[in-house]
Amino acid sequence: MLASNMRNYVDDYQRLRPVYEAFNERIKDLLTFLINEKRIRFQLIESRTKSIESFKDKIIRKGDNYSNPLVEMTDLVGIRIIVYYIDDVDKIERILKEEFIIDDENSVDKGKLLKTNEFGYQSVHYVVKLTKNRKNLPEWEKFSNLKAEIQIRTVLQHSWASISHELEYKKKYEIPSMLQRKLFRLASFIEIADEEFINVRNQHNEIVEKIFRGKVEGNDLDQVTLEELNSLTLKNYIKESPHTELIEREAKRAGFTIIPIRADYKDDKYIAEIINHCNYLNIKTISELDKVLENLSEKYFALFKAQKEASKGKWTSNATFLMLLLIIYLNIKNIKDVSFLKQEGWGTTTAERVLYVFRKRDFQ
Repeated sequence: MLASNMRNYVDDYQRLRPVYEAFNERIKDLLTFLINEKRIRFQLIESRTKSIESFKDKIIRKGDNYSNPLVEMTDLVGIRIIVYYIDDVDKIERILKEEFIIDDENSVDKGKLLKTNEFGYQSVHYVVKLTKNRKNLPEWEKFSNLKAEIQIRTVLQHSWASISHELEYKKKYEIPSMLQRKLFRLASFIEIADEEFINVRNQHNEIVEKIFRGKVEGNDLDQVTLEELNSLTLKNYIKESPHTELIEREAKRAGFTIIPIRADYKDDKYIAEIINHCNYLNIKTISELDKVLENLSEKYFALFKAQKEASKGKWTSNATFLMLLLIIYLNIKNIKDVSFLKQEGWGTTTAERVLYVFRKRDFQ
């Protein structure tokens, strides 16, 4: 390509780049919406519009391979979708095939390029353009001739690619032979780990189904799993235990405003804190926790009343946080100062007040 032509193309791209940036944002928003609609969890959707300098460098690198880089360069707009599980890559592929026209010639599954005895960079790259129906929409009309490259990879695949790129190895032939085996062994571990994480997720879902909905049949969970104190069993205990109703009732009587526990509640922060305090108290099972709370139940009202009076204002809470207050009271001897609660995200004023009340008052 003649230098004069290159200058013209660079000038054209500089002039048109705002349109590509707008297209980038619109595609990113659309993909985010579509993926959320399918309830596919993802870690990150990131995007970039190729810089003027990168555009120029690629023309120089490719030389006469381009007759018109603005048309032939398919990665001026780039979107990367990073998901947790390898089977979610397939789900997003289906979305792309349903919602866009795929440029098959320029799309590639990097993993499928590897031979059966090879390990290495794995990622799915799709070059897409708008369907006729979407082009006809007024808000998409100005992007009708543009393309975007969409990469899909798992968190683990992304970590391998990021580290190898950080080492400045973007191509296999750039890697010193003495390091190739190590990097490819790591890639094989990542491939195995991606498969195993699906198994872990499926087992997790099975446990959730059993604990929360009692739907697992045949390969049933043993009693040890159901009794173990963990985030799943504790959430279910709070949802189902008669102590929850008692805790809410006594706290309300003491002046708290109560938010009812929903079936899908996600008080993970408070759940984790309860388990942490239980570890200090050597409470390892749901039965042990139930017994401890049963022994404390006659003090519920007095404990909540003392905290409410000290707060000097409206205190809105739910059963999970209220149970946390009770466990803090039980664990008070192991809490040396407010730093114990502050590391869990408590504000200094609230932490100091809660500890002061439980230490000062005699609830015997």
